[in-house]
Amino acid sequence: MSTRAVEQFLNRVKKLMEVAGITPADLARQTGIAPSQVSQYLSGKVEPAIAQCERIADALGVQLSALFESTEKLPDAAPTKVVIERRKISEELREAILETAHLGAAAAMDEVKKAIKELSEEKAGKKKRGA
Repeated sequence: MSTRAVEQFLNRVKKLMEVAGITPADLARQTGIAPSQVSQYLSGKVEPAIAQCERIADALGVQLSALFESTEKLPDAAPTKVVIERRKISEELREAILETAHLGAAAAMDEVKKAIKELSEEKAGKKKRGA
C-alpha cells in the first residue's frame, strides 16, 4: 500500500474502533489476529496483508473498501455495535458448546438451548431497562 493508503487505513480503523467502543484487545480477539500484531498494525509499524484487512473489516462490521475511504464518511455506530453484540453472543454460545461437548449430543443440545434462553432473557432485560 502507498503511504497515503496506509495512513487512511490506520485513521479509518482507529475511528471505527472508537465509534464501536472496542479496544485493540477486542479487535485482536474478534479477528483472531495476535494482539501484538494488531498493535503493530495500529502503530503503522507493520502493513497488514489483505487477509488481515478483511478480518479487521469483518470485525468492525464494514466492507473492506470502507477501511480505505475518507473518515468523513463514517457509518452510524449502531450497525457496528450490532455486529459486536452478535459476536459476543456467538462467543458465549461457542463456550457453552465446548463446555458440554463431553456430555453427549442430547445433553449438550439441552445445555446450548438453556444458554440461548439465558442470553435472550438477558438481552430482553437490557431492552426493558434502556426503554
